[in-house]
Amino acid sequence: MSSLTPASSPTKPVAPSPNGYTVFAEALPEALARDDFTNLAVLLRYAREGCWAFAVYSHVAAREEVVAALKTLLQPLPTYEWTYSPERPSPLSYLETLSETQRRERAVVFFFDLERAPDELWKSLDYNREALSAQPHGLVFWISSAGRGRAMRAAPHFWSQRSGVFDFRLTPGPLPPFSDWARSSDIVIDDWGNILRQIRITQGLLDELLATPDAPPAVIALQHLRLGRLCYYVDRLPAARTHLEEAAALASTVADPRFSADVLQALGDLALREAELGEARRRYEAALAIYPQIGARLGEANVQKALGDLALREAELGEARRRYEAALAIYPQIGARLGEANVYASLARLALREGDDELAQAQLARALAFYQSLNDRYSIAAQVANFGIELLRLQRRDDAAPLLLQAAGLFEEIGLPQYAVQLRQRAGAALR
Repeated sequence: MSSLTPASSPTKPVAPSPNGYTVFAEALPEALARDDFTNLAVLLRYAREGCWAFAVYSHVAAREEVVAALKTLLQPLPTYEWTYSPERPSPLSYLETLSETQRRERAVVFFFDLERAPDELWKSLDYNREALSAQPHGLVFWISSAGRGRAMRAAPHFWSQRSGVFDFRLTPGPLPPFSDWARSSDIVIDDWGNILRQIRITQGLLDELLATPDAPPAVIALQHLRLGRLCYYVDRLPAARTHLEEAAALASTVADPRFSADVLQALGDLALREAELGEARRRYEAALAIYPQIGARLGEANVQKALGDLALREAELGEARRRYEAALAIYPQIGARLGEANVYASLARLALREGDDELAQAQLARALAFYQSLNDRYSIAAQVANFGIELLRLQRRDDAAPLLLQAAGLFEEIGLPQYAVQLRQRAGAALR
């Protein structure tokens, strides 16, 4: 695993709703006005033992609106979410995120994206249906119409034990107007659950757009960029490349030149992650040719910092310092505290290369204090890991191992187990 890259710019989504992301600008009352909504709410509220239901949907916006409404209606009953991912494929893994007390208490759990899972997972639901029914939780499995047929075929016993099927499919018609969130590529990198939530909503919206003949290409391009960046942060690098290249192919449909620069920077980050240093430089320099022309100072600073990281990888220490100082001249002026913290973390690694351990520790402490004030747990874990990886590059294995193990524990806390596993492996190899 190469160095981890913390988010380098503000990553708050545009205009989120209080209970989830609003994909369309207008509400979708049709799904909420149905008897199925009332009946599902009653089942989940009053079922005293474990139960499960299937909720069929046709539009991701309706699904998210129904979930948000149910969460509000069912209060104070706890509600949780589980989204299928290759990293945690078993639906039973939702129990791993709950405390012993939460496992014993009544709650509602929403399951998403099972239609993206292989048949083996569906079959596992047949085998584990008793384990699921033994929990005091109301389980709601969200599936498409195609997913419904697949569930019946692949998991017939699990399907037959359902408490009901609730229909939230919308009347066919044009997509409603898009919200600001759908017209943005911003992301939030914090905990595993929220990352998966963004992936499932963005992937669902992209699927709908691609199935709609008159869908705006610019909005499709934005979803590809968002998915590419999200996949990059969860180590799905082939998927990240696919989406970023699709975004690049559609860049001409987006009126804002910032989009092209953002795609170039994201492709540069991916190339740097995969040690394609020449490709990374080409992408970064192309992005840097755009950002200053349009007054995008944050983008300019981000690329300067990225070019510093590239120079550090190439052992060009003077060039690395020059780039970091260029970025640090911009971040405080525009109030980009996250970017400022990232530079201090990079300066810490530079100080290690220069043999100044005292300065390295001071710069890392300064960066971590920034992240702590921002409640940015991902960046804390990433930069502790990066500092350990830098020590490994310097053959300082005994110094590196404790930091790698510390970072692994932090990644486990925020639900990114794939990073934790890789870091523990590197720590073990360093100690041998």
